[in-house]
Amino acid sequence: MLLFVTYLTQYIYENLWLINKQTHRFTTFINLSPFHSIVLSILKIFFIKFLPEKGKKMSTKMIVLKSNDGFTFEIEEAAARRSQVIARMIEDDCYKDIPIQNVNGKILALVTEYCKKHPFVPDAKPTSVDDANPTSVDDTNPSSVADANPTSKEDLKKWDEEFMQIDDQSTIFDLILAANYLDIKSLGDLACQAVADMIKDKTTDQIRTDFNINGDYTPAEENDIIEKNKWAFE
Repeated sequence: MLLFVTYLTQYIYENLWLINKQTHRFTTFINLSPFHSIVLSILKIFFIKFLPEKGKKMSTKMIVLKSNDGFTFEIEEAAARRSQVIARMIEDDCYKDIPIQNVNGKILALVTEYCKKHPFVPDAKPTSVDDANPTSVDDTNPSSVADANPTSKEDLKKWDEEFMQIDDQSTIFDLILAANYLDIKSLGDLACQAVADMIKDKTTDQIRTDFNINGDYTPAEENDIIEKNKWAFE
């Protein structure tokens, strides 16, 4: 079988097909008989589906991101692919001055810092039940980022905690919006958790004060609602 495949492969290279080794795209340049078309279709499936490059490493190509206020940031492709939106742009051969229209330079700097610490790792396999539910396209658990970023899971968790030590609430909210816009679910979850920690064990009035939230009801209306729903305030 291997000899047969080898023979046909050589025949294709020399007579019928041009094969782009990087994209595995097949291009015909002569008219084929029905028999040849069938054989070549089978080989196309064989090459693409059954002979992937095992252990294929992520390209080290540098990606340039440009914020909506003109700041540029250069990061490696593995880090840029943490964003599903940017990953799709890369697939379309966009590498230079990728416009990030809804994110300013201050927030994009934080986003790129996070992505550099959490690079995308291809062919990473889940190591636990939580890992089986990735936080982004082919998103990777900290324990499986080791090849691209030699940091232990515990150290990465500590880094995340320190990364989210942001006093300015507006920065955290803008970070959540940026993570949503760029489709970086793991970053969005991290920022949302930071907000959840900020309101934990606080009363409604404390939350309103901390987040500068104005009440929708007058004091009389609030008292009326409390009176009608005493059970909720017990």
